[in-house]
Amino acid sequence: MALKNDGSQAKELVDDFDFAIVEQCFQYEECGPYRTFVEHHKAVFETEYELGPGQFCPEANRINFSAIGKSYDLFAKPWRPCQP
Repeated sequence: MALKNDGSQAKELVDDFDFAIVEQCFQYEECGPYRTFVEHHKAVFETEYELGPGQFCPEANRINFSAIGKSYDLFAKPWRPCQP
């Protein structure tokens, strides 16, 4: 079960969820609270829609988030994964 876009409760709920899903936390500078999932050896899956990979992938890799870039059209291809 995933915690989605609820960074304000991440610390309190980390033990109740298997992983976190978050959108645009790098763009809006809201990724910090989700680091608690990584600290508890749980995945954080993150998507950016407006930033280019060079703007978020280095930091996503550094803090061990699995991040991709995608368009707002969720069925559009290609999506752009961050490479370690």
